[in-house]
Order: sequence, then C-alpha cells, then structure tokens
Amino acid sequence: MLLENLLSKDSEEAFLHLERNVNARFPLDKKYADVDEKYTPDRGDRVFPLPFVLLPVQETDYYESNPTQKIKEELLEGEDIKFSVHPEMISDYTNLEIRSLLKNNGFFEVSPTSSTRTVFTRNLDKNFMLKVNLERKLGENVRRLRRNQVEHSNKICIDFENSQFPEFLGYLPETMGAVYVCNGIETGMVVREFQARPISNEKTYLLPFFSLFSLDKMFKEDDPLLTQIIEKFSVGNEFGFFREKILKPLIDSFAYFILDRGMDVDMHAQNTLLEIDKNGTPKRIVYRDFQDLFINLDRREHLGLSTDFSRNIMERPSKNYVVNGNRIEDNRKYKQILYSFEYDYKIGRILDYFSIVLSKFPSCSEEKIIDTAKEIFKKSFGGTDIFPKKAYHLRQGQDNFEREFVFVEQEAKYR
Repeated sequence: MLLENLLSKDSEEAFLHLERNVNARFPLDKKYADVDEKYTPDRGDRVFPLPFVLLPVQETDYYESNPTQKIKEELLEGEDIKFSVHPEMISDYTNLEIRSLLKNNGFFEVSPTSSTRTVFTRNLDKNFMLKVNLERKLGENVRRLRRNQVEHSNKICIDFENSQFPEFLGYLPETMGAVYVCNGIETGMVVREFQARPISNEKTYLLPFFSLFSLDKMFKEDDPLLTQIIEKFSVGNEFGFFREKILKPLIDSFAYFILDRGMDVDMHAQNTLLEIDKNGTPKRIVYRDFQDLFINLDRREHLGLSTDFSRNIMERPSKNYVVNGNRIEDNRKYKQILYSFEYDYKIGRILDYFSIVLSKFPSCSEEKIIDTAKEIFKKSFGGTDIFPKKAYHLRQGQDNFEREFVFVEQEAKYR
C-alpha cells in the first residue's frame, strides 16, 4: 500500500491492514497456526464474535495498572468482569467440564491481529486488544495463558507506568488482566490498549516492524513502507535519515531496557513497532507484549528497582540452553547467551531484512548498515561485559521450544 493511502485511513484500520496483509511470514500453514482458518490473521474473517462470560471479579485473580476509564467501564459490569473465551477453546472447556466458561453472556466483535490469539475489538467507543488463552500451536509454541504470565504482564506494566521513558521509546500498556481457575485449570485474559504510552496528544499510526520490509499482499506493486518513508523525508540523505530515525532509536531502545530497567526485551519484528505521525514522520519505537520479557534481578537490585518478579528470571533459567551438544550450566554464560539471542538473532534478523529493502538506495549499503550498527552498539554498551564474544543463533530446524533452545555460535555481525 502507498504510504499516502495508509495515512488516509483511520489509525486502527491502518494497523489491522498491516497486521493481516503486510507480513512476509504469511500465509501460515497448519504447522504454525493450528486453529480454524477463519480465526487466522492472514486468511481469516475480517471480524468474528468473541464470546465472553460474566464472572464475579472476586472469583478471579484480577490485575490492574492504570487502565483507561472507558475501557475499564466496558469490561466491568457491576461486580462482574467480561471474561473472553476464544471460540476454539469451547470444545476444550466442554471436555474439561468448565461450565462457567460456557455460559456465553455476550460477545465482542473482534478482528485477529498478527499473533492470532490477540484480537482487536471493533465498533466500541474506545477499542482495545484482548490476549486470550488459546491452547493451540501458534508459531513455535502452544499459547497458554496462565496466572504467572498475567501477573508478570501486570508487574511489567506497573514498572513502566512508574518509569521515565526516553523520548524515542514508548510501549503499549497491558492495563487489565484476569485469571479464572476451575477444576485445577488456570485460564487467563490480558487487555492491551492501543494508545502508546507515554501518551502523545497528536494523531499517530503504529507500524509493526515486519510491515516495514514486507510486501503488501493486496498491493504487491508498491514498495515496502520503509523505502517509501525514507524517500518522502530523506531529501537526498537516505542513510542519514535511516540512521537517526530508525536504526539508532532501535538499538538505543534495546539498550535502555537492559541498562536502565534491568530487562531483556523480546524485540523481534512483531513485538517492535514504529510510531509515525499523520504525515508519516517516524516519532518513536514502541514495544508490545510483556509476556516473554526477561528480568535481570541482579541488575535491577543494582539500579534500586523492584525485584518482585517470579517469572522469566535470568538468574533462574526455566529452559535448557544447549550449545555444541552441551547444556549450559554457568549462570553468567546463560545470561550472555540470552542477551545475544535477543540482539544478534532477533534484532539482527530485522537489520538483515532492512539491508535487503534499503539496497534500493546506493547510500545504504549492507556494509554501511553493519558498520553503523556496530558504532551505535558500542556507544550504547561500551564498558559492559554482558555480551559474549560470539553471537548465538537458534540452530536451523530446531524444535522442542517448550523444553530447550539449541544454539549455534557465529561471528557477531552487528556489534
């Protein structure tokens, strides 16, 4: 899609178009999206009804972090909460005899986002996203949503609410959550708001990073959005614009989370968003999805920050890390590999795709992008020894993600 046409849309509709149509990973086959096709983002229905049941709030574990009042009023009805149930899970709850989740007191009209189990409400005064329990394989893992995950999300959001974010960085707040337990089974729900915080009063658009380098399946003749944005604003200095508006804020955001918040964030191309204004000018990097964000307790203690976390603790690995057939036992090495995995592998793949797209511009050679990324990285992390000398990437074709990660060592490309 042409940038000017995207900017003529409502910001929510523009976001959903990108989530569902401008992702190089699509189409997803059954191996990666084990749900009925009508619920998938790439081939599913534009809108479907998401049932909810009214549960007494006191019968749930309820979490809150400064929700927008209109959203809170939409989800709370007297003493009850509208607890959402994905249609795919109805048969599961029937078999498990969790009758309280089968009452169907109403529904939200929703559209699936790129993650499938996170949906976007439609036609409300204030729309929002709902992450729901969907025990089906999506990507590499089965997407359960349990108490420890909802609680973790809430603690992260509270931390962010009390943080002073740099002007180049924002986040999508996960302001409400609830967990219902029946017959020993935990089922969770998380509310993610669409307006990035710290809140900006100007009209903005959110572009998932995957949509910056992917072709639009509806408008395949149009250039990727990254090249369109750069052509519109660079005034002959394509690389300089890319460096200052996208590359540097991306790496600096990663560094802020690690060095200033004691957190290792999952900044892959789905969780990372580019916020632009109504003219298309990049404003900030926006991060979403707190569930897989890791906590460095030692770093947070050193910074004088709360260490009241129990999930995704870097000092207490929950999965095996395997390198050259050997399980990593050393705690410091484990942390180094995890940091490398997030930067060298995940952010590195983003930069690889950017290099391909930007090859259109003579000033944006791959070598120049690599050298500049190294320069920015060194300035951000100089003097620290938290990264290993080698880069750690997932072994090609690896499986069993729920139990272990198998890594291969490579030369670091972007640091």
